[in-house]
Amino acid sequence: MKAKEVRQAWRFVIAENIKRVRAEKGLSQSELAEKCKLHQHLISLVEHGHREIRDVTLDRIAAGLGVTVNELMPVPAAKKS
Repeated sequence: MKAKEVRQAWRFVIAENIKRVRAEKGLSQSELAEKCKLHQHLISLVEHGHREIRDVTLDRIAAGLGVTVNELMPVPAAKKS
């Protein structure tokens, strides 16, 4: 897998994790955007994997959800021995 493909795969996993945690917290995209001081449209783009997410934006979304950035990141695959 090439670096670009890995970044894209991670982007979609992060997007799904954001969407899942937001739903678990009972927040709409608009409510999350307000908590993060971001536009709702940006939250939508991120959740659908249509936008690369900058570190500062990921920090703000994680804070708005009340989780750590690590909780939104993909779990690395175990190495085979």
